[in-house]
Amino acid sequence: MEVLVAVTIVALALTAVISAFVTSARNQRASAQYQEATKYAQEGLEWMRKYRDYWGWKNFHDDFATKTSDAGFVICLSQLPSIEGGKTSLVQSPPAVFSPSMGQTCATKITGTTLFTRSLELKTFEDDEIKGEVLVQWIDNNKTFSIAQQVMLKEWQ
Repeated sequence: MEVLVAVTIVALALTAVISAFVTSARNQRASAQYQEATKYAQEGLEWMRKYRDYWGWKNFHDDFATKTSDAGFVICLSQLPSIEGGKTSLVQSPPAVFSPSMGQTCATKITGTTLFTRSLELKTFEDDEIKGEVLVQWIDNNKTFSIAQQVMLKEWQ
């Protein structure tokens, strides 16, 4: 009888230890995914700043303002368009424009250890400022996670 009680106690202790390891591994993976998603969102915002700085406010504003309405517009950014070596205009060759209000989704994926979707929504508020929001989404264990970062760009030169 004492052996049975001892085996039961050891089994319960091992179950608790294994459960702690599994939870720790799951939390570590979630943390790594949030960190990677934050990096992708930041890259999108930095791309907007570089585009503005490289081509100047007028070209930057005109490219986005011609597509922007009160509801804004959204583009998929799986890979960031090149800014240098010839103008890459979002108006002349958009990466993938879609309308969330019409039920469309950004299907472009950033590949890595997890599949991420990065989209950029732009709104023009005034002639001298544009608001941008980069949204990165991913699915893990049938749950959708997301990170959004915003920036307000102004004519500063």
